[in-house]
Amino acid sequence: MKYLYLPIVKMQRELDAKLLLSLEVLSNCGWKAVLCTVGWIKNNYNKVPPGAINWGTSKTGVEYIKKFKLSGHKVFAFCEEGVVWDERVYKARKLDADALSELDVFFAWGDVHAELAKEIQPDSNIVVSGNPRFDLLLESNRGVYADEVSSVVRKYGDYILILSRGSNFNDRESLKRQHENRNRTYTDGIDWLSYYENLSDNWYEIATLAIRLAIEYPAKTILFRPKFNEPRNFIDEFFKDAPSNLKIEGGGNVHPLIIGARAVISRHCTTMVEAELVGKPNVCFDPKPWDGFSVRISQECFPHLGSYEEVNNKLKKILHGSDAGNASIKSLRNFALAFESVPSCPIVARWLEQNITDAPEQVQLNLQANTPVQQLRDMLYQLYRLKKAGLSFEERFDQKYIKNRWDKMAKSLGSPAGELAVCDSRDAIAIG
Repeated sequence: MKYLYLPIVKMQRELDAKLLLSLEVLSNCGWKAVLCTVGWIKNNYNKVPPGAINWGTSKTGVEYIKKFKLSGHKVFAFCEEGVVWDERVYKARKLDADALSELDVFFAWGDVHAELAKEIQPDSNIVVSGNPRFDLLLESNRGVYADEVSSVVRKYGDYILILSRGSNFNDRESLKRQHENRNRTYTDGIDWLSYYENLSDNWYEIATLAIRLAIEYPAKTILFRPKFNEPRNFIDEFFKDAPSNLKIEGGGNVHPLIIGARAVISRHCTTMVEAELVGKPNVCFDPKPWDGFSVRISQECFPHLGSYEEVNNKLKKILHGSDAGNASIKSLRNFALAFESVPSCPIVARWLEQNITDAPEQVQLNLQANTPVQQLRDMLYQLYRLKKAGLSFEERFDQKYIKNRWDKMAKSLGSPAGELAVCDSRDAIAIG
């Protein structure tokens, strides 16, 4: 038996992609996939059969990559946010040279992403695969979201989706603390306080844009989607006097919102790429560029609009059908393999099948729960994070939700799902 371990950090952002990858891997006989919390794999990596562990590429994760490998595991990584960052910030925050060196393989979005990773660590093993998150939006898989898209459209009607990109934006003292913590962790010379303050400034600009568009288009819903860790109580207070057609949609997967939207407005985020994959008119709003901040995919593929007037003029053309509002698919092919209609999951599954060996038969998978102290610590952390983000408690690692999602995805895609075993542990779930 071969084992695939998929820790989940953010349930709504990561779960569907990891379930889709599990379906692909389990189409090869002799595999078992384990979805779990990060805390569970940290506490149990040396007690479970050796296999493949999906992990991150930041500096803070290097220690565990080494521990996993010493226990016989192979470690692989994606990056959810790929090439939608300024390269200086991305190198400092997301792709650490030591992490890339320790990984058995890093799966890149496309050629540009692979080149960037090679610049950081020339000796790293890079495979251009795309990302399972994008696979979900390919036409062959999009039906997974059909019910949710219908529900969103029934609820909001004809809507324009606006996505913010900020966190702790309303608390300058918090920004200073982040700056101090960042400087203790990274010695890269980046002015992190200026960076976070710029995020804050742009959040207020995009939130104000949402209000003005709600006034401009009273017959349409302006749907504002905050980032998961933006404090919801502050957002509700900010928008309390906004027009009634401005709605806030917090938790849940963003994919159904993108698919159902008439147009999408965002700023240097993965959503730009996802909107393009489903053919949605896409506006990159960048009212206050950070000094020296340059996102290559945005520069080459998405024209920047810096004012309300520019955005409104663009939207009018989109709504009247005289402007498709889309980027150059030819250019995007360099950044994400999905624009070649090539799914990533088969590429990843093929690498795993070729490089992971059967675990020794005497080593059994025992999905034991974390100790009571560990469970309490993890639960308190989850409650803190959920409260801070204004998310419902159902967004924690929830076995019932995962099982329902697994069954729905397998049925929608016509895949032989394999058995999903709800285990004694509240922190892990096994498939296969």
